[in-house]
Amino acid sequence: MKANQRACIASIVMALSTNKEISSVYSYELSKYVMLSGSATNQDVQLYDYSRSCYLTGNGDSHGSFSLFDYGENKFITLNIKSDQFDGYDFGSKYHFFRHNK
Repeated sequence: MKANQRACIASIVMALSTNKEISSVYSYELSKYVMLSGSATNQDVQLYDYSRSCYLTGNGDSHGSFSLFDYGENKFITLNIKSDQFDGYDFGSKYHFFRHNK
């Protein structure tokens, strides 16, 4: 997964956990703020990434599973959120990602 995509996923997870709009996220990997706008609910994700000039959108279900499409990469990303953990799969890089708190 590319750095800007990681920033988008992080902002979606934060928006869902705080019920706030998405505006920007700091990427330590890129050493800069990634400017974003949009919203994320349990049913719908609408995100615009200004640095890549593209959308990342998708739908969620009642179990915290999301099917997202990254228009910058033209690939799907799955995202599963359960309390303070999340994981998923990036079809572009063909890698799984996860964040599990202990």
